[in-house]
Amino acid sequence: MRTLVLVLLCVFSVLATYAPKRPRAPVKQKPGVCPKSDIITTCDCRPENIKCRGDQDCPGVQKCCSFGCGCRTRCVNPAGRPPTDRCKYSGKVYKVGKRFRAKDGCNRCRCGKGGRVTCTKRRCFKDRVKGRYVCSQPKVVGPCEARIPRWWFNKKANCCLRFYYGGCKGNGNNFKTKAACLRRCKTRSYVK
Repeated sequence: MRTLVLVLLCVFSVLATYAPKRPRAPVKQKPGVCPKSDIITTCDCRPENIKCRGDQDCPGVQKCCSFGCGCRTRCVNPAGRPPTDRCKYSGKVYKVGKRFRAKDGCNRCRCGKGGRVTCTKRRCFKDRVKGRYVCSQPKVVGPCEARIPRWWFNKKANCCLRFYYGGCKGNGNNFKTKAACLRRCKTRSYVK
């Protein structure tokens, strides 16, 4: 019995070693070839040197090319191709220099050289659930008990007031500083 178990273990380990691996889905390569690199570098593999992992990470016609041991990658235009004058963002195509709204509806984006899209990273101030502006929302302390000092805009008094936020389940009318509250809400007059 013991010999049988050992033989079975041996057979299963051999099968596991030589069993065909599941094929990976092929990564779609963009046309063109990477330009020749004259960078001489040590094989210093650090995460900050890896800017892309494949062509799918690069905008427009750019390819993910390796420079130095395969540890340094970045998006570049393929050899022999002029830089692209268009950007693709959220299913639409824009010309270089064109500004447009980001997917979130709050931030602004710009189509840059090489098909690179850059967007602002401001916090959105619209309550997506009801579409109301945060300055109109009520003060919400939340059920947690953290007692974090915050500011909220009281539209009836038309001013920012201090309160203690519990730390969870609040809303957008919750500012870290009085200045941030005033900057966002004081420009509108809510008093009738």
